[in-house]
Amino acid sequence: MKTCKSYRPMLALYQTAELDPEERKVLDLHLQVCPDCRQALTELEQIKQTLAGVPAFVPDDRLLASLRERLSDQLRRQPVKSGLTWPRWTPAVQWGLALLILALGFGLGRWSADQRLSDAGALETLLTAGQSIHTGQIEIDPYLGEIERIRYHAKSGTVDLRYQTVNHIVFQGPVESPLVRQMIRHALTEEENPSTRLYAAKVLQAIAHKEQSLDVELIGSLEQVLRKEPNQGVRLMAVRALQSVPINEAIRTALTRVLLYDRNPALRIQAFDSLTGPLEPVESREPLLRSVQADTSSYIRHRANDLLKKIELEKSTGLLSSREG
Repeated sequence: MKTCKSYRPMLALYQTAELDPEERKVLDLHLQVCPDCRQALTELEQIKQTLAGVPAFVPDDRLLASLRERLSDQLRRQPVKSGLTWPRWTPAVQWGLALLILALGFGLGRWSADQRLSDAGALETLLTAGQSIHTGQIEIDPYLGEIERIRYHAKSGTVDLRYQTVNHIVFQGPVESPLVRQMIRHALTEEENPSTRLYAAKVLQAIAHKEQSLDVELIGSLEQVLRKEPNQGVRLMAVRALQSVPINEAIRTALTRVLLYDRNPALRIQAFDSLTGPLEPVESREPLLRSVQADTSSYIRHRANDLLKKIELEKSTGLLSSREG
């Protein structure tokens, strides 16, 4: 399953107690409903117990020399491709590259007095992962990764290097920033890690509670979560975010879909309370209440029947008053 694919890397960290509390809570919920992941966790525990009794293998110098020679031979046989080879970046790397370009465009000239570097020096700092770069609202912390190739050209007296750098980027901006909102939407709907999606939903819920509004695109992302998100915790947080803003037709439609079709009773209860509040018109509440009179949740059934009786009483009282008048 696609959902299991995102959870499997977390199992080893779960086993060694290296997940943060929020991630562990999310994985616990998944393990309750997924026998495949429970089995995988059991197998990891069995492997751990088996390896605990196996002495560590330490290769001798002769074996190490043999392995190095075989590896060098394999590398020499590989053809070296000419020209530039562009990697197929994942969406997350594309976002990182976009932020990196933004930082370079706006920040390389804005060094503090003790960090005055030439343009060439700033670029060299980034390319060699020499130190962190602070540019206004963006901090880039480069890390020098694997050096894949190193060649010396005797004719030109130059060295050809091919290596990787990983750039950890921290961006801090106001809530109304288009970049911030774009990143939140991406984290909410595109990231494979469920804890990242959960944190994005929490951020939107906090923004909605404080601002009492969300733009159309953010509401659209929350609607997409309610339709497609497999994680119950993320869907629940999306419902709470929609509850924090004044209800409109789009939100009403999304919450009605949750109430009628979602299997999680906690989500249905949250949607029910929003759709049957005192600000909702009677003409929209009554048909909805009748459609959930047989809901599997006793809370929804009892509340629906109580509200229907109240509506009938209000109708009869209004009819009686009109006749007396």
